[in-house]
Amino acid sequence: MLGNVWEWTGSAYDAGYGSGESRLLSKKDANSVVLRGGSCATNPRNLRAAFRGRYQPDDRDGNVGFRLARTFSP
Repeated sequence: MLGNVWEWTGSAYDAGYGSGESRLLSKKDANSVVLRGGSCATNPRNLRAAFRGRYQPDDRDGNVGFRLARTFSP
């Protein structure tokens, strides 16, 4: 989760870290969305899973993205 790109989450940013981050947003109520993890362009002291930022859903940047996970069975 750390390093490559900031990871989009599906929850609203809440400066007080309250209940806003505990539910998924719909498109109509998305104002600012939580980003986690930091990117390779992040200050190293902020490069940790607990660090969060916010972003507008319509904004785009080269260091913001998402991750896909899949199970591997040999």
